[in-house]
Amino acid sequence: MASTKNKKYDCIIIGAGASGLMAAYEAVRPKHPVLVIERNDRAGKKLSVTGNGKCNFTNELLTASFFHSEDTDLLIDLESIEERKTLLEFTNNINTVINKFSKKDIISFFESIGIPAFLRNGYYYPYSGDAKAFRDLFFEAVKEKGAEFRFSERVVSIAKRDSVFEVRTENDDYFSDSVIISTGGLSYPKTGSTGDAYSFAKAFGISESPRYPALVPLQTGKDYSAQVDGVRCHAAASLCLDGKILYSEIGEIQFNKDNVSGLPVLSFSGTANKLMAKGKKPYMVFDLFPESTEENLLNDVSLYLKKCGKDRLIGQALTGYLPYKLVPFVLERAGINVKMKASSLSNSELMKVVTCAKNLRISITGSLGYDRAQTTTGGVRLSEIDLESMEVKKVPGLYFTGEALDVDGICGGYNLSWAFVTGHIAGSAVTIC
Repeated sequence: MASTKNKKYDCIIIGAGASGLMAAYEAVRPKHPVLVIERNDRAGKKLSVTGNGKCNFTNELLTASFFHSEDTDLLIDLESIEERKTLLEFTNNINTVINKFSKKDIISFFESIGIPAFLRNGYYYPYSGDAKAFRDLFFEAVKEKGAEFRFSERVVSIAKRDSVFEVRTENDDYFSDSVIISTGGLSYPKTGSTGDAYSFAKAFGISESPRYPALVPLQTGKDYSAQVDGVRCHAAASLCLDGKILYSEIGEIQFNKDNVSGLPVLSFSGTANKLMAKGKKPYMVFDLFPESTEENLLNDVSLYLKKCGKDRLIGQALTGYLPYKLVPFVLERAGINVKMKASSLSNSELMKVVTCAKNLRISITGSLGYDRAQTTTGGVRLSEIDLESMEVKKVPGLYFTGEALDVDGICGGYNLSWAFVTGHIAGSAVTIC
C-alpha cells in the first residue's frame, strides 16, 4: 500500500464496529474525506455474532433506567440525598444522549439502508434474523456513502500537534482534524477487543472508571450443586447485598455446572463484579415461583400433594412443580429428606420447602470473565464528555463512543442502541464542525 503521509483527513475513526460504522456514515460528506481504521480484517466482527447471531439491535423501551455506570451501580441507599442526586444526574445524562437518536430513529435509519425490522417481545431484530447480513448491509451502506477503510491495521498511538491529530498504526501514519475512538471495550477478545480505547484515554489524561466483565455468567460458591447442571426455569433473580435487593428481574434462568446464566443474571453481573472487586460479598436470590405468594403456593402444593402425591416420596412428588434436578437441591436447602413420604410432612416442614423455593440463596464467587462477557462495564467517565457531541471536553476534536464509555445496558439491544446513538452523535458533530 502506498504511503498516506501526505494525505490529511477531516476525520479518522478508529474501529469499524457498531458505533464506528454509524459514526462513519454520519461523518462522510462530499470533499471531506473520512478514514476508518480497523485492526481486524473486516468490519463488524463482534456485530456479526451479537444476539446469538440474530442481532437484537434495539428495544421498545429505550430509556435511561436500563443502563448502568460506575456511579449508579454502587448506589445502595437511595434515601440518601447525595445518592438520589447522582442517580438523577445519570438519568438526565443518558436521556439527553438517547433522545438525540431515538428508538424510532434507529429503526428508520436501518430501514433506509435496506434493513427492515420486526418486533418480538419488545426486542427489535432485522427481518432476516441474521446478524451477519445486518453487518454486511450496514458496512456496504457506509462504503457506498464514501468512507475509506484500512483493515488489518492496529493503531498504536494518537497525538495532537497544534490542531492536527497524528494517528500512528503499525503500518503508517495518518493525519486528521478530528478523531473518533470507537474501539469497544474488553469483551469477546476473540473478535479483536483489547481495550485500546482506554490506553488512548490515558495518554490524553482522560479520567476512567475501572472496567469489569458485564452480561456474563456468574460463578457460584459451595452452597450450590453441580447436579442442577442444565436446568432452565422461569424465575425472578435478584442481586442482593447485606440483606438489600439491588436489582431484580424475571426471566429464564440457566443453571450450569459451576455458574448461573440467563438474561436476569447477565443483566446484574457487571454490578456483581464491581462489588466483588471492592471486597463486598453480593449474592443471588431466586424466586422459583415469582407469580405466587408464599401463602398461595403453600395452599397449592398442599392440595396437589393430597390429590396426587400422598403415597409418593416428597422428592418424586415435587417434580410436578419443579424441574426434577432442582427438587433435591431445594429440599436439601430446606432441611427435608428427599425420601420422606409426602404425606408425612407437617405443615411447617412444607412451609420450609415453599420458603426455600421462593428465596433460594446462592453465593457468587466470580464470573466467567471477558471471554464470555457480552460487554464491558466501566470506561471513560461521562463527566469527561460533552454529551451534545461526544467530544472530550479538554481535547477538542477527540471523541469517544459506544462501549469505551462508562455506560452499559442490560440484555435486550441496549448496548447496541448505545453504540448507534453515540456513533450518530459523534459523526454528526464532526460533520457540523
